[in-house]
Amino acid sequence: MALSHNAVAASDNANASSPVEKTMVITASRTAETVSSLPQTVQVIDQEQIQQQVQPGNNLADILPKLIPGLGAPTQVTTQFGQTLRGRPVLILIDGVSQYDNRNVSRKLSSVSPEMVARIEVVSGASSIYGAGGAGGVINIITKDASKETLAFETRLGLKASTEELDSEALSYNFLQSASGTVDKFSYLATLTGEIRKGMFDADGDRIAPEPAQTSRSDADSLGALVKLGYQFDADTSVKLTFDWYEEEQDTEYAANYGGPGVPALFGADVEAKAIKGLELDDQPKTERTSITLDFINQDLFGSTFRGQAYYREREYRFYPFGSTRTLAIAPAYQPAFRTDRAPLPVVNQSTSEAEVYGTKLTLETSINDDASVIWGLDYNLDKGKQTARGYDVTSFINSGALTYEPIGSRYEYGPEVETETKAAFAQLEWDTSDTVTVRAGVRYENINVDVDDATPPMETWFWNQYGAMVSPFFPDAGPEAVEGDELDYDAWLFNIGAIDRISDNAEIFINYSEGYELPDAARLLRDGLSPDSLMLELFTNAGGATDIGDSKFDAMKVKNYEFGWRGHWESASASITAFYNKSDKTAVFNSDYTVDMLDQVKTISGLESTLDVYVNNSIQTGGTFSYTKGETRGEDGKKRDLQATEASPAKLTAYVQLNKSNFTTRLQSMTIFDYNKAARDDNGADIEGYTTLDLLTQVAVGPGNLQVNVSNLLNNEYQTVYSQWAEATYGPASGLNAEGRTVSMSYHMEY
Repeated sequence: MALSHNAVAASDNANASSPVEKTMVITASRTAETVSSLPQTVQVIDQEQIQQQVQPGNNLADILPKLIPGLGAPTQVTTQFGQTLRGRPVLILIDGVSQYDNRNVSRKLSSVSPEMVARIEVVSGASSIYGAGGAGGVINIITKDASKETLAFETRLGLKASTEELDSEALSYNFLQSASGTVDKFSYLATLTGEIRKGMFDADGDRIAPEPAQTSRSDADSLGALVKLGYQFDADTSVKLTFDWYEEEQDTEYAANYGGPGVPALFGADVEAKAIKGLELDDQPKTERTSITLDFINQDLFGSTFRGQAYYREREYRFYPFGSTRTLAIAPAYQPAFRTDRAPLPVVNQSTSEAEVYGTKLTLETSINDDASVIWGLDYNLDKGKQTARGYDVTSFINSGALTYEPIGSRYEYGPEVETETKAAFAQLEWDTSDTVTVRAGVRYENINVDVDDATPPMETWFWNQYGAMVSPFFPDAGPEAVEGDELDYDAWLFNIGAIDRISDNAEIFINYSEGYELPDAARLLRDGLSPDSLMLELFTNAGGATDIGDSKFDAMKVKNYEFGWRGHWESASASITAFYNKSDKTAVFNSDYTVDMLDQVKTISGLESTLDVYVNNSIQTGGTFSYTKGETRGEDGKKRDLQATEASPAKLTAYVQLNKSNFTTRLQSMTIFDYNKAARDDNGADIEGYTTLDLLTQVAVGPGNLQVNVSNLLNNEYQTVYSQWAEATYGPASGLNAEGRTVSMSYHMEY
């Protein structure tokens, strides 16, 4: 979508978008720029649009796919895995601070309260302005700022209920309370948000179970705090300190269904995905994120505008315990010792991923003359991450039907600790070659040092815990062997060049080439390896191969992006259409045994995005979006295979009609996800069945504020999300959850 026009504030002047659109300023490109100067697909989602979609239990991962055409479908669980942008990972920023880290767990959009968001800027396609993580584009989430008044308050209270299960177990609540103001040169904001979520229920009124692979959000409470302190030294110079904290923790007595005692689902049985009461688990899934950011701006530093940012952030993600089983094939020479030819290795473990990140970003915008300027600067980032796990008693897990989790032993390594240091320099030239044409060209150089620690693979830990007593008499000097760490160095050069031609007062065409890259997730890729000295390589014929980090094919995966587009904006309508293509020479593959490989395979993705908004009159507007993505990879055999739906998202169509009055707004919107069976035909992923959802969003002025009533999944459609269909094919039936049925939410919001 070139720009989003779906205004939600009640208004009787809905068709005044054209002048705004041409002069709208965004900051996702690291400096304040008008949309009409950018040779890329750009979208700005304002606060009214976001708040119109908000209801208890929803997060940005639920909201944004209904507004951004190229973004993957909502997952309705904690992860945003599969929510790619143009088939590639998207870089999430919060107030300009990258949320990317080397162990890139997909919870960014579920770890910020939507009620705190002022606007969201989306720049599709990579650019040399940013480094790792944004091969598909950038989503910059900008939180609310201080009021210009001396003292102002904001309050929001809301609740949500399932229409199929009308009791306290189906209610969710949320709140926001904020105080802010500006006194002389000092500004301040303090905001607290909270949410109490109960159960989620499907279209039949059945409780939806926790998702055992990536964690669900039912029966989870969250709390968030945002504090901003600013000081304006003079007209050109200001400083701002931001503290942002969010925590969410599940507390449920329901578990996923593994088929009862004996957990037959773990061994391939087909069981119903449903919630089973009786869960006994002390340490339940959790998300916690803390960020401290210092921003400094001087708009006249030796003739340049200087922006400096220093940040610190840390996060901790705890998963649901995951049961799996693997059968090791014993080498013939050792079968007499084991008295069998196979050694089962059932495991129940719960992992926790942690990251700590420090960094600085320095940006200068310098005018060369009236027609040209350059943006240039330096970035530094230090990312320290680790993932650990704890085991649970397998017998209790099996006998209880996956309800009882009794911890055993101490925590163990779940991949190596990884420290990634990135130093980068970039420059981008903007040149108005004529009154209507603007050209942009940029370059970025990054030096990346990855320090991988020694680590004992989890399979070693599992094996020696279960078979150590049996093996030790034959190999008294043997034991768990660590994979030796190493230091990896990368150099990445990124380039972009594009041009935009304002062919009339109301239309623009643009063409753009840009490059981005992804760092290999070393901790994840090395989790399943074994040391060359591991006894397991001798004992078992299917234990895998030895891992030598120095010889591993780790390298920055460069992505080359091309796009060509047109956008138009008039008094009564706006529209856009963009064709895109991107290519990389490496492919990350998620295997059926949950391992991940980085392969030397060419991966290409192409597609189309289009938007239309029509202002029928001062009260009625209508429109929608469409996106189509095709992705394929070519293996060593030369055969092309279509990508899974978690990469190349199924085609998506959204539509809406909205009525705006002076004290009343109502919007009927739909989202259709089309069937996707291409990967299944190549035996490369799940066969995805499409679905359509319909929502009714209403807001009316009542007293000093606005009453909002939203009905989601209005027709109570029964379906599974794209993620749940993929997860069922990948992890088993316990992950094949039904989507949420019809819900009704009410909230009251006022500013005073």
